[in-house]
Amino acid sequence: MIRSLVVGALFTLALPTLGCDVCGIFLNVQPNDRSTQFGMLYRLRTLSRDFGTEGVTLLKHGGTLEPAMDRKVKELIQALEVRADIRLADRWVLLVAAPVVNSYQSLNGFQTYDVYGLGDPFALMRYQLVNTKRTATDTTGGLVHRLQLGAGVKLPLGLSDATYNSERLHPDAQPGTGSWDALLSIEYALRGRRNGLMFSSLARINTADTHGIRLGHTASTTLDVFHTVKLGNTVQLLPSLGGYLE
Repeated sequence: MIRSLVVGALFTLALPTLGCDVCGIFLNVQPNDRSTQFGMLYRLRTLSRDFGTEGVTLLKHGGTLEPAMDRKVKELIQALEVRADIRLADRWVLLVAAPVVNSYQSLNGFQTYDVYGLGDPFALMRYQLVNTKRTATDTTGGLVHRLQLGAGVKLPLGLSDATYNSERLHPDAQPGTGSWDALLSIEYALRGRRNGLMFSSLARINTADTHGIRLGHTASTTLDVFHTVKLGNTVQLLPSLGGYLE
């Protein structure tokens, strides 16, 4: 049974990135840790920059683009994930997710590509080292802790050979990576009766796809604070504020 509705309003810093914009994996706020949960996660990332005729442009996955003219580049990446956080045993929890991705780019206001497709699904098994409960004689103000370590795999099942106008898109624009990738995670949560803090860090070790292209290894860290607003006995809102660094 789904016992809570989690609404996360995550405000992140605008950071320059050399990472993979489409295939990023985000571990969101997960305060309910003793039941199986199902949900959907929507991610939106926009990138824009004006390039002049001086200097060179550094590409996200290596190499350079020599300047030829003034150009305004805009990219829009959207991902909608269906997720299941399945509690298998007292300390074992399996997170599985499958995304649908849209990748869009324009150059000087003209569309250069707009592609939709299935992204790479992933599975992450986590073991809870610590998961305390509140007791009737609690003297810590209702504080509880959760610490869990995880390992998993990202599967090369997404669309990685997408074309636009009969040309194969570059790896940054593909909904999937076409490679088997290993995942390692650590998550910590400190919660009171109404407020909480969650820290998560995820490392992805990438392998090469069938074309011999290997994306750079990535590491991401998220820190959120959240507040619980109860709407009756079954629904909760959890607005959160935090930062994401990749």
